[in-house]
Amino acid sequence: MRDYFEFLMKQLLSYSKNCNQTETVFEEIEEKQVKLEFRKILDKLVINIIEANFENETLIQALLELARIERIIIVLHFVCGICLSEIAYLLDSDLNSIYVQKCTAIKHLKNILG
Repeated sequence: MRDYFEFLMKQLLSYSKNCNQTETVFEEIEEKQVKLEFRKILDKLVINIIEANFENETLIQALLELARIERIIIVLHFVCGICLSEIAYLLDSDLNSIYVQKCTAIKHLKNILG
Protein backbone atom coordinates (compact mmCIF):
# COMPACT_ATOMS: atom_id res chain seq x y z
CA MET A 1 0.00 0.00 0.00
CA ARG A 2 2.71 2.49 0.93
CA ASP A 3 4.58 1.75 -2.32
CA TYR A 4 1.48 2.71 -4.27
CA PHE A 5 1.08 6.01 -2.41
CA GLU A 6 4.80 6.74 -2.70
CA PHE A 7 4.52 6.09 -6.44
CA LEU A 8 1.53 8.46 -6.70
CA MET A 9 3.33 11.17 -4.77
CA LYS A 10 6.37 10.92 -7.01
CA GLN A 11 4.21 10.97 -10.12
CA LEU A 12 2.33 14.06 -9.00
CA LEU A 13 5.50 15.88 -8.07
CA SER A 14 7.31 14.98 -11.28
CA TYR A 15 4.25 15.89 -13.34
CA SER A 16 4.01 19.28 -11.69
CA LYS A 17 7.71 20.00 -12.27
CA ASN A 18 7.84 18.80 -15.89
CA CYS A 19 4.73 20.48 -17.29
CA ASN A 20 4.39 24.03 -18.51
CA GLN A 21 2.54 26.28 -16.12
CA THR A 22 -0.40 26.58 -18.50
CA GLU A 23 -0.73 22.81 -18.94
CA THR A 24 -0.94 21.73 -15.33
CA VAL A 25 -3.37 22.23 -12.50
CA PHE A 26 -0.55 21.33 -10.13
CA GLU A 27 1.57 24.39 -10.72
CA GLU A 28 1.46 25.48 -7.07
CA ILE A 29 1.67 22.01 -5.54
CA GLU A 30 4.46 21.27 -3.12
CA GLU A 31 5.55 18.06 -1.47
CA LYS A 32 4.25 19.39 1.84
CA GLN A 33 0.76 19.76 0.37
CA VAL A 34 0.87 16.23 -1.04
CA LYS A 35 1.81 14.85 2.37
CA LEU A 36 -1.03 16.79 4.00
CA GLU A 37 -3.54 15.43 1.49
CA PHE A 38 -2.15 11.92 1.98
CA ARG A 39 -2.69 12.25 5.74
CA LYS A 40 -6.25 13.42 5.14
CA ILE A 41 -6.87 10.33 2.98
CA LEU A 42 -5.35 8.09 5.67
CA ASP A 43 -7.56 9.76 8.27
CA LYS A 44 -10.69 9.06 6.23
CA LEU A 45 -9.59 5.44 5.89
CA VAL A 46 -8.97 5.23 9.64
CA ILE A 47 -12.41 6.70 10.41
CA ASN A 48 -13.99 4.06 8.17
CA ILE A 49 -12.02 1.35 10.01
CA ILE A 50 -13.19 2.72 13.38
CA GLU A 51 -16.84 2.79 12.31
CA ALA A 52 -16.66 -0.68 10.79
CA ASN A 53 -14.88 -2.42 13.67
CA PHE A 54 -16.28 -0.87 16.83
CA GLU A 55 -19.81 -0.95 18.20
CA ASN A 56 -19.17 0.92 21.46
CA GLU A 57 -20.25 4.51 20.75
CA THR A 58 -18.18 5.86 23.65
CA LEU A 59 -15.00 4.34 22.24
CA ILE A 60 -15.82 5.53 18.73
CA GLN A 61 -16.39 9.07 20.01
CA ALA A 62 -13.15 8.97 22.03
CA LEU A 63 -11.14 7.88 18.99
CA LEU A 64 -12.75 10.55 16.84
CA GLU A 65 -11.85 13.23 19.41
CA LEU A 66 -8.13 12.50 19.01
CA ALA A 67 -6.00 14.67 16.75
CA ARG A 68 -5.75 13.35 13.17
CA ILE A 69 -2.19 12.07 13.48
CA GLU A 70 -2.88 10.45 16.86
CA ARG A 71 -5.99 8.72 15.50
CA ILE A 72 -4.04 7.42 12.49
CA ILE A 73 -1.24 6.05 14.68
CA ILE A 74 -3.55 4.39 17.22
CA VAL A 75 -5.78 2.69 14.64
CA LEU A 76 -3.00 1.60 12.31
CA HIS A 77 -0.93 0.25 15.21
CA PHE A 78 -3.51 -1.34 17.50
CA VAL A 79 -6.35 -2.23 15.11
CA CYS A 80 -4.47 -2.99 11.89
CA GLY A 81 -1.31 -4.33 13.57
CA ILE A 82 1.14 -2.16 11.64
CA CYS A 83 4.42 -1.63 13.48
CA LEU A 84 5.50 1.87 14.45
CA SER A 85 8.47 1.91 12.07
CA GLU A 86 6.14 1.24 9.13
CA ILE A 87 3.75 3.95 10.32
CA ALA A 88 6.71 6.34 10.57
CA TYR A 89 7.66 5.48 7.00
CA LEU A 90 4.07 5.84 5.81
CA LEU A 91 3.72 9.26 7.46
CA ASP A 92 7.24 10.31 6.46
CA SER A 93 8.07 10.99 10.08
CA ASP A 94 10.70 10.08 12.66
CA LEU A 95 10.14 6.85 14.61
CA ASN A 96 10.69 8.61 17.95
CA SER A 97 8.09 11.20 17.03
CA ILE A 98 5.57 8.48 16.19
CA TYR A 99 6.30 6.74 19.51
CA VAL A 100 5.77 9.96 21.47
CA GLN A 101 2.55 10.72 19.60
CA LYS A 102 1.32 7.18 20.30
CA CYS A 103 1.97 7.63 24.03
CA THR A 104 0.26 11.03 23.98
CA ALA A 105 -2.74 9.55 22.19
CA ILE A 106 -3.03 6.79 24.79
CA LYS A 107 -3.00 9.41 27.57
CA HIS A 108 -5.69 11.39 25.76
CA LEU A 109 -7.82 8.25 25.39
CA LYS A 110 -7.44 7.46 29.09
CA ASN A 111 -8.54 11.00 29.99
CA ILE A 112 -11.51 10.89 27.62
CA LEU A 113 -12.66 7.44 28.68
CA GLY A 114 -12.03 8.07 32.37
